Amino acid sequence: MLNVRSNPAKNNKAPRGVFIFAHDGTAAFHQGLTAGIATQGADTRFGAILTAVRDHGVVLAMLPPWGQPFRLPTGRPVIALAEDLASGASGPGAFHRASLRRALKMAANIVVQSSQAPELYVVAAIAAARGEHVFLVDTGPKQEAQWVETIKALAPGRQVLLICEKPQGGIQ
Repeated sequence: MLNVRSNPAKNNKAPRGVFIFAHDGTAAFHQGLTAGIATQGADTRFGAILTAVRDHGVVLAMLPPWGQPFRLPTGRPVIALAEDLASGASGPGAFHRASLRRALKMAANIVVQSSQAPELYVVAAIAAARGEHVFLVDTGPKQEAQWVETIKALAPGRQVLLICEKPQGGIQ
């Protein structure tokens, strides 16, 4: 894992404030990812994503819920993962709003998940391996509506796939 933080005064377009998993082209990194996949198990939620990082040049960006600005890398397909699962999860308000807007504009696929659906990570990995950007929110049932409303406000007209335990109201 590489924690990318650049000096915005020197390079305003560089990824910053976000944890990045990206293959750097070295054999050592390839072997490390292969070992990580073996340890995690290919059938776990990160197994498919790490395989896409290793084999297809996909970037996994873990978005920070610290309210700080962040930038996603460009030039390669990105899976932007906003993890809002911790016991203190506070929904989209914990993420920098302008940064979320930029990340959502990049995404071809936007998914909010509030259930245990590990196959979603396989679908995200496949979409990214095909060159599409994916914005994935992993949250709990209490925050799902907040996330959907925030995404609709920041990315009007964009479709949001909501995967939840107890659907309410049909297609969003």
